[in-house]
Amino acid sequence: MRLAWPTRNSSAGTFHDLTIMGQVFISYCHVEPDEGLALALAAALEVRQQPVFMDRQIEFGTRWVDEIDRQIRASAFFVVILSTESIRSDMVRQEVALAHQLERENKLRILPIRSGFEGELPYDLGSYLNPFQYALWRPGDPFEAICGQVVAAVERTAELPLAGRDDDASTLQASETCCAPWRPVSRAP
Repeated sequence: MRLAWPTRNSSAGTFHDLTIMGQVFISYCHVEPDEGLALALAAALEVRQQPVFMDRQIEFGTRWVDEIDRQIRASAFFVVILSTESIRSDMVRQEVALAHQLERENKLRILPIRSGFEGELPYDLGSYLNPFQYALWRPGDPFEAICGQVVAAVERTAELPLAGRDDDASTLQASETCCAPWRPVSRAP
């Protein structure tokens, strides 16, 4: 992602450029349609040159639980696909618990997607995920809309105010659409 913002000490027309690449971890259950959605999300993010981790990338012979833990800790975003199958998965639940801990430490952002599931979450998952606005995708719907929402949420980080700043000049500027390439923002003097 390319971000630009004015600093308090810079003149009105001077912007500083910063490139941030934050990995996106995708948590899902290995059943359809969840797996198909996870693959579509990964493809949409990778097209935008956003690093993505899915458990399919773990090499043979690797201690996979340790690798998943390491990858979640290395991520800036945690996308979890919630369905009637995934909410019963012990591994998905463990991944969500770790993501919640990291989110509370401001180390990553959680992006929950409900895959055809609109019911109550089990108590543990609900306590971690209910505070977050979720996206809803219904099996059979095209992937483009939900993929666009995830890409926009990841790239929208550029629009958040800088921590500790309350003036308008501290707001990061992002592209106007989720599909436009990132570029430094410039303003006319």
